[in-house]
Amino acid sequence: MDSLHNRPKDWQHSGGAPAFSRILKNQIIPFVENHYDIKDSSRTLIGKSMSGLAATYIALTQSDLFQQYLIISPSLWWDDWTYPRHQRAINQLATSSAAMAYSRSTRIYFAVGDDEERMGMVTDIYVLTNMLVKQQRPNL
Repeated sequence: MDSLHNRPKDWQHSGGAPAFSRILKNQIIPFVENHYDIKDSSRTLIGKSMSGLAATYIALTQSDLFQQYLIISPSLWWDDWTYPRHQRAINQLATSSAAMAYSRSTRIYFAVGDDEERMGMVTDIYVLTNMLVKQQRPNL
């Protein structure tokens, strides 16, 4: 999804979800597991708004990084703003990883408020969750 890579002029510190997921996988998670008594079978990622967009990306592209996701008001509208193009972006994100299998039981919980429909966020979550349900991914 291009919007996870883009850095508009006014938002120079945004984008970079692929790099962020690599840092989580290769540096942060191993550090935490080596220094704290935790169970790696029950990792949870929580994201809201822009970090919810990154959490959605990670949930759909890094199948075994986390087992639970709490994604609140994800900014799926980011860098699109026009519904037809935006719809294609959601479709691309969900279908590009459709063949990916989850080797462990994974749960994704999306939350969004009714008032957020002014930016299409309720519709976006509805479309994305329906696509994921139709794909019938194992362990999701």
